[in-house]
Amino acid sequence: MYKILPILLFAYSLAVTTKDIYDNSYALIIGIDKYENVSNLDYAVKDANSITTLLRDNFNFPSKNIQTLLNEEATYSNIRNSLSEISSSAKANDRVLIYFAGHGMTKDLPDGGEMGYLLPVDGIKDNLYASAIPMNDLKDLSYMSKAKHMLFLVDACYGGLAAVGKRGLDATNTTNYIKKVTNIKSRQIITAGGKAEQVIEKPEWGHSAYTMNLLRGLRSGLADSNEDGYITADELGDYLTERVTIDSDNQQTPQSRRLTSHEGEFIFINNQYEQYGQNQVKHGISIDYGAIIVTDNSHLYSTDSNWGEISVKDRLKKRLDEKSWSEEPIGFGEGYFGCTDSSASNFNPDVYEDDGSCKYNAMNFSSWKDCLGCYEFIATISSAIIMNNEELLGDNGDIFAAFDEAGNVRGIAGHIVPSFGNYEGKTLYEMTLRSHAEGDLLSFKYYDASINKVLDIAEKYEFIINDILGDFHHPIEFNIVNKKK
Repeated sequence: MYKILPILLFAYSLAVTTKDIYDNSYALIIGIDKYENVSNLDYAVKDANSITTLLRDNFNFPSKNIQTLLNEEATYSNIRNSLSEISSSAKANDRVLIYFAGHGMTKDLPDGGEMGYLLPVDGIKDNLYASAIPMNDLKDLSYMSKAKHMLFLVDACYGGLAAVGKRGLDATNTTNYIKKVTNIKSRQIITAGGKAEQVIEKPEWGHSAYTMNLLRGLRSGLADSNEDGYITADELGDYLTERVTIDSDNQQTPQSRRLTSHEGEFIFINNQYEQYGQNQVKHGISIDYGAIIVTDNSHLYSTDSNWGEISVKDRLKKRLDEKSWSEEPIGFGEGYFGCTDSSASNFNPDVYEDDGSCKYNAMNFSSWKDCLGCYEFIATISSAIIMNNEELLGDNGDIFAAFDEAGNVRGIAGHIVPSFGNYEGKTLYEMTLRSHAEGDLLSFKYYDASINKVLDIAEKYEFIINDILGDFHHPIEFNIVNKKK
């Protein structure tokens, strides 16, 4: 008798989707490592590229609407022209996101107060007025644009933030909160820190503290504090303030403010919720797109979420409705359908047709445990498993896992069956890889339940923090070394 833990599912039938909120999405992404007149940074360009990928792949920002300015491209003139262009391109029901990773400067004013600046690649520290972008310009820009929502994400520390307040409507006490805040204008800004602080970067992160947590908060949904499927700019600001302060050992504290008195909210909705069944799995594999592999403390098993606890008769009716058969099979009855795979734990030798209900208890692989809280950093990979350079593998009970050189499990993949694209109806795998630092060399193994055998994978991967490998249109192909017997 095997212990099966309940699966905790949050089924998001999102009442409001990105298409309901916005007609179009625009982004300007700026990253500067190599400055002409001040000290260089290490990860600003990498941070900018990671944000570009995240917005394009996860949050419905069209590639044609994302403009990037990196290093020598990010001159004073180019930044100002790009800010003007993006603000004028957006229409009344669009959103605009502007991300800057680079140096911020603060100038003390003669009669008190201070003025904040963003430093272009050709900026001059001693002549900020003539060579840098004043923060007041961002506020002016927010007034000039027709866009419904604008969000400035500034991975730089400086003073003189030209803002009018912090909070909008109360999410807890406002009826139809999402509907209301998505229809009201918003102009919001989240900066990495204040005047006397510095942006913290570390090689083991591969990012700044701010952008590392920005990526985590959005991609993994950690910033969704009320777990409703929507991440508001207020939620994101609160998450960054808490996490960056901790990760930087109190050396920098992000500031979240509003540039105008508008009380709306810039909204992030991960397109995985909208495109693939809208089921989020927590305390197991991250997304359920068809079949879920769930881990508990001792066993791995697979279950087909299309059927669940549906009776044999109802399963047949569903398949007839879907025209899997042209007519009712001869001999139909309560015992006609079941699991016909002898390697499955619920194999039934008395049934005649397999109905996809087989479950597999991988007793030989009880050590394959995905330790969700054991490692600090993550990367994500979407993959296809290839046999003999042509056959695509993937079935109930199959397990795809990653291991470090000591044999510790660093990730276990969940099944994905896309409903469109080149891999429509085929089994792919999405895996969250885990590590304490960059550079870990990971190898992969594949358990094929149909032959009850572990197969070796040819490819290896050197861990990169917050890396995103492949997607559901273009998965990374992993090749089986062993020959299937």
